Amino acid sequence: MKTVFGFVTSACLLTLAGCSMEWTRPNTTEAASSQDRLQCEQQALSMYPVMMSPTGTADPQLAAINCATSGSPINCGATPDVTPPTQTDANALNRTTAVSLCLESKGYVFKMGN
Repeated sequence: MKTVFGFVTSACLLTLAGCSMEWTRPNTTEAASSQDRLQCEQQALSMYPVMMSPTGTADPQLAAINCATSGSPINCGATPDVTPPTQTDANALNRTTAVSLCLESKGYVFKMGN
């Protein structure tokens, strides 16, 4: 599983770096390739449905104490250290991996181009 995770991570990084990548299989039309990919994506979605989960801290108890010495007495105030929660799909990587494994099982290989 670590190999697949590393492969997917590398693929994402290379895409961001400007390389194009695609799944290919000899003697396969674009229509057939699209159909195979759609089947794999549907299968992966049924195995790993979208599961949104919050990330970030929402605990206002974690605070930074700021004190100013302008005058007497010293004025202090607490600034909450809160990262607004965001939503991420906890199953996104599992779905991507499942699609990759499905396409590989159908004879596709992942190729990088320029």
